[in-house]
Amino acid sequence: MDGQFLYTQEQARSIVGISAESLRHWRRLVPFLKGRSGKAARFAFGEVLGLAVTAEVVGRFGISIGHVHESIEALFQLLTQLPIVQPGSVVILHDSTSMLLVSDIQVSSLESKAAILIPLDPLIENLRMKLLQGLRLPPQSVLPFYEEVASR
Repeated sequence: MDGQFLYTQEQARSIVGISAESLRHWRRLVPFLKGRSGKAARFAFGEVLGLAVTAEVVGRFGISIGHVHESIEALFQLLTQLPIVQPGSVVILHDSTSMLLVSDIQVSSLESKAAILIPLDPLIENLRMKLLQGLRLPPQSVLPFYEEVASR
């Protein structure tokens, strides 16, 4: 996590929009999150994205964290290995205990399997907007461009 901005547990929960109780419950089932407890816990942006994906799976799809905790663990492990958060989608396959990060999915390979596809781009954009909401950035000044004057 060197060189990355880190978020406190409270900041991460606020950005993602989950309750302390939800995170406590997820922590009991997802080993990666067990190490992220207490006031000293810090989350990199990729880990906050992992929380957002988890919130999508649990909240939007109504899937019990107990049914997908191994996939969620795999997702957090994958996100911590990436040097930067990459655009793409996360796929949870019904017969797999892993979560796949794909940038270009071939639907034909999934035709015989039930799967949940979660695009990361809208989640990343939503997280960034929430992070920038509290910042008061000065307006950017107009940049002067060099105008080439023809020789006379």
